Amino acid sequence: MVIVVFCVLLPSLLWQISRVSALGHRLATYPPTRAELDALKAEWLNERMEHQRDYDQWARDRVAFEEEKRAWRAARKEHELDKDNWTRERRAYEADTQRWHRAMEGYEFAKKQWAVEQESFARERIRMQKAWKEEQEGWAREREEREREWREEADRHRVHEGNVLGLSWGQVESHQCVRFGTREYTARLGFDMQEACQHMPVILNGAPVAMAHECMMGDTLVGRWNINEGETACRPNWGDVYDKGCIGQGSGKHRFEARLWDLHGDEDWMTMCSTTPADVHGHHFDGPTHCENRGVLHGMVGMWDVDDHQCW
Repeated sequence: MVIVVFCVLLPSLLWQISRVSALGHRLATYPPTRAELDALKAEWLNERMEHQRDYDQWARDRVAFEEEKRAWRAARKEHELDKDNWTRERRAYEADTQRWHRAMEGYEFAKKQWAVEQESFARERIRMQKAWKEEQEGWAREREEREREWREEADRHRVHEGNVLGLSWGQVESHQCVRFGTREYTARLGFDMQEACQHMPVILNGAPVAMAHECMMGDTLVGRWNINEGETACRPNWGDVYDKGCIGQGSGKHRFEARLWDLHGDEDWMTMCSTTPADVHGHHFDGPTHCENRGVLHGMVGMWDVDDHQCW
């Protein structure tokens, strides 16, 4: 601002200096008359008034400059305060950011650690479930083995008791299949009534009597068994499965069909069909939903009705 005021007043000052120099030169050249002195005085007063106006303007400009300078200093001080506040806020923000990054790193580490623990827990659970399942299967096998031994022992005991009583089976004969994986066997039961009479006690008057005094002969019996172990010839098989579509609109059932092969003439085809298992369209069935004998050309046909939401 000082430079601006100086630049404004400089031409006026130079002009005043030139006027004063010219006036001094005139006074040195000749003595002025009274009229010339009055004219010079009037000119000097005018110049003095102009100079005073210039000085007053300069004074006002200086006051304005000082005001602007004070305003600038105040603004600069406020700017410095804002800068300090911004610096503090920036540092606080950076500190918060670093804390947030550390927290996120801790969270990610804890998350990975938790994932590792979860995976380890899952493996341990699977291992324990597998061990528990194997242990249960072992118990089941042991129980089945014990029950089988008990049954065999009971069978042997009954055979022994039967032999003691004179009972024994004759020659066993095999017959037709009666259902899937099951064949019929028969044997005649031989009965030695004399042996039974001699070893069968009786309670008389509250006391056991070990042997009869007299025994009589009698007839024989015939036994029948349905055996479902090792009978591979009694295992018919299903042919190709055919997709027959929905049974009807709104039924919710999808029908599949297949022909049953390896049947024999002396067997009950309907029973063999209804007891033969199959896996159809991702479902296991112990037997068809329906069975139908379609004669010599098409044979025995099994039908499975599978749930299907597209058939509603």
